[in-house]
Amino acid sequence: MMVGMTVAKPFVKWAGGKSQLLSEIREKYPKKIGKYCEPFVGGGAVLFDILSEFRPSEVLINDINEDLINVYEQIRDNCGELVDNLAEIQGLYRSQTLAQNKVMFYEKRERFNEIKVKRDDANKLEKAALFIFLNKTCFNGLYRVNSKGFFNVPFNSAKNPLLCDEDNLRVCSELLHAVKMTTGDYKNCGNFIDENTFVYIDPPYRPLTQTAAFTSYNENGFTDKEQVELEGFIEDISAKGAKVLASNSDPKNTDENDDFFDDLYKGFEVTRVYASRAINSKGDRRGKLSELLISNIIGTAEFKNTAEELFESAEYSKIFMDAIGDVKKDGCARSKYEKDISKTKNYRPGVYYHATGGFGEIGLGKGLYLGKDEMALHNFYNCEGEFGDNTIIEYRGTPRFIDLTLIADYEAFEREAVEMFGDDEQKSYLRKLTLQKGFDGIRYFDPIATGEEFVLFNTDKLKKIATRRIA
Repeated sequence: MMVGMTVAKPFVKWAGGKSQLLSEIREKYPKKIGKYCEPFVGGGAVLFDILSEFRPSEVLINDINEDLINVYEQIRDNCGELVDNLAEIQGLYRSQTLAQNKVMFYEKRERFNEIKVKRDDANKLEKAALFIFLNKTCFNGLYRVNSKGFFNVPFNSAKNPLLCDEDNLRVCSELLHAVKMTTGDYKNCGNFIDENTFVYIDPPYRPLTQTAAFTSYNENGFTDKEQVELEGFIEDISAKGAKVLASNSDPKNTDENDDFFDDLYKGFEVTRVYASRAINSKGDRRGKLSELLISNIIGTAEFKNTAEELFESAEYSKIFMDAIGDVKKDGCARSKYEKDISKTKNYRPGVYYHATGGFGEIGLGKGLYLGKDEMALHNFYNCEGEFGDNTIIEYRGTPRFIDLTLIADYEAFEREAVEMFGDDEQKSYLRKLTLQKGFDGIRYFDPIATGEEFVLFNTDKLKKIATRRIA
């Protein structure tokens, strides 16, 4: 069998699974993913998509559901034996009557809960096979436990479920071979996550109604308090430089005035996408609902190049070399690039740094002269603060910047602005054209100053929440 001929897909049906939203989620991926983390792995639709497309060298997945993580581990480490076990169960199931299968289901459920209580490592493979069996034959594919942690979902009368999808299991096993797996609190992933990591976060969704909160994936709940704590975790890993994408329910499906997540994630990009949700006890409540994608990769999706790619381009590399030197041969030039040039990877959502001008007139027009890298600005403008206004500005809101990093694009934009609004010493035409096009500012690139920089022209749109001096 050629394993590589099959596309990996989730091996269980999971509440809130992301298979049908993959096309929208893919649009939020970074260009490159070398290190990946998923603190709430669930059914793994995004995980297997990323493993297939990017083949990251370092991967950590985690889930508080230790029975689910055990299945991942058995697929990774003991796939052949797991397939044999499932094939035996499938053969028996398909040879019996529906009434016999119902009896079999409850016997297997009791055995599964018995293994859970004993926590015997010798039975991990059997428990994984039972987990998959119960998932395929229980009501709506739910995983729900009672207050004691016992799986308690009833039988679903399925006539011919695919209990042993051997091809898919073997492909999943191949992709998981080097994946690190942990069980427990998502915060434990924090030590793994750094500036090189892409993190996808798919927590238990905030219920749209009180009755929708019936599903408990473990004996611990996930209330609004936990949602707020999760936002703090996302802020923390964003500050490290990690690229983060999170999912959640949209409260506006049932209450258009419920701004819980819009307020909680004001410093992030919040996008609404639509999914059909079939896991619901009432058939008339299954249908398309909006869900939220929350990202700290703000303003970069429309950008043609990262700052790192721009610096490596022939045009900008020559500008830097002519002015500073060759980074491959000159230690001073290399130090300049490493310390004083702002990089895309140093982006932090809702936080900008400016060194001159404040809200007054500056070289590119009235607005805030911004960078995304505190140290780059600090070093370039002198740590003694000779140029004055070395400050950190934090905002709530998502500014939209026109990408004018390519010299040809900037020159074309400036010509259009001058033709439309006329030339003037303060270059106010740049601001006027930017705002007319519906943007809040411009992104440009200066390889001999601080690298990736911004001018925010629409200072009225965003709410400033903090200002402090760069120390």
